[in-house]
Amino acid sequence: MKIESVFLPLDRMLSDWAKDAFEKAWPDAVGQIPAMSVVQTTSSGFGDYQCNAAMAVAKFVKKAPRDVAKAVIDGSVLHESIERAEIAGPGFINLHLKAVWLEKRLEAIVSDGRLCMPEIGAGQTVVMDYGSPNMCKPLHIGHLRSPNIGSALDRMHRFLGYRVIADNHLGDWGTQFGYTILGYRHFGDKEALEKKPMEELERIYVLSRERGEQDAEWLSQCRQELVKLQSGDPENVKLWKEFMDLSLRELNRMYELLGVHYDPA
Repeated sequence: MKIESVFLPLDRMLSDWAKDAFEKAWPDAVGQIPAMSVVQTTSSGFGDYQCNAAMAVAKFVKKAPRDVAKAVIDGSVLHESIERAEIAGPGFINLHLKAVWLEKRLEAIVSDGRLCMPEIGAGQTVVMDYGSPNMCKPLHIGHLRSPNIGSALDRMHRFLGYRVIADNHLGDWGTQFGYTILGYRHFGDKEALEKKPMEELERIYVLSRERGEQDAEWLSQCRQELVKLQSGDPENVKLWKEFMDLSLRELNRMYELLGVHYDPA
């Protein structure tokens, strides 16, 4: 069995066969014959697949549809998968497949490590950015969608031969760190941070954010802490790195549980 006959859809193979058969039987209609479409039958009593093109071709060649269909069957070599072809109704061509051919097709697929899929992406690179969590906050159910969908697309592209660069853009900068740094200095619990870092960091952030909504001076101080961080203040950078390390440790633990993996930067 040819490798292309394994991974190509059956309806595609049979449609290509039908096109060649019609063009051979009715060469004067080449260019006028509509796109061949072989589809599954609605009932096993009509065979496995069906081609209804004879009715359309009959209009061009000025023949009865059944005569058109008969000429196609009589003048062609059946596709290797076809056991027999029959004319039904006004000119339908019903195709019955060989059970042995189908068995060999399935055997070829399951015995191949790649399921006989072609590596259509070989030599091409795809960059995927998925996940994108905010640091200092635990993941919740809403965070499952992006990494799971992204990871599925990642694996599919790798399977098809693409070189995939999987990136996870971290929310590791911005106003949230001004809230968290100032909040840690006022509300932080070092012991809680060591035992349950993500829960403690979120608690600190929420308290600081809520106070900032009520206290303009507190909000101003949070913004100042962010500016200091952005300016490279040693104390704020040290806290930022500590918070980042704790967040990444927890994120990596969760991603490992989910089976989601990103490429190193």
